[in-house]
Amino acid sequence: MGVISLPHVASAIIYGSLAISATSSRWVCRNDVAVLAYCWYHGGAGMAKRSAALLVFRLSEERGLEVLLGHMGGPFWEKKDARAWSIPKGEYEEGAEPIAAAIREFEEELGSPPPSGDILPLGESRQPSGKVITTYAIEGNFDIRGFHSNTFTMEWPKGSGNIQEFPEIDRAEWMTFGRACDMVLKGQVSILERLRKQLYDQCVIPATTQDNAIPSE
Repeated sequence: MGVISLPHVASAIIYGSLAISATSSRWVCRNDVAVLAYCWYHGGAGMAKRSAALLVFRLSEERGLEVLLGHMGGPFWEKKDARAWSIPKGEYEEGAEPIAAAIREFEEELGSPPPSGDILPLGESRQPSGKVITTYAIEGNFDIRGFHSNTFTMEWPKGSGNIQEFPEIDRAEWMTFGRACDMVLKGQVSILERLRKQLYDQCVIPATTQDNAIPSE
């Protein structure tokens, strides 16, 4: 097991027989089991990790409800497409404001601040890994042509001793609701469905809206 200090929070990656996690104080890498080896620097190894996410969406008569997702970077996700996309998010420390963390992580992963507007809380969602994501949504446009992400480093290929740098998010895309549900990590589908339900409850979209256009009034 190796421990490498890092100055910032990064996402956890679990794939095959390699597990990598980052807290605000350390990386913990394990090559022997396909489980996450995670150490809280302030104690509480049994505590669920917490992340904050910001889901930017837009509505149009032509494409209906669209959401902005990022494809996860690094060699494990490079050749994957379906179930390899994520809402921009990142871990935050106990006592921190999740909305501030969500905005910060969005800017770090996509390279620019999110659009301004009213914040729509989507609540908490527990992921298959045990992580709890607190998600907020905001309506607005975001030009993905200027997209660029922060990076992380890891040994690759495994066992080579070669440390390489990879983007947290290697591309961004506006997706219709139906496509997004097919492409996003399975544990985040419920977050997309929660957004659609709240928009329906607010009479913004019809209940059956997926890839359908928003009816004009």
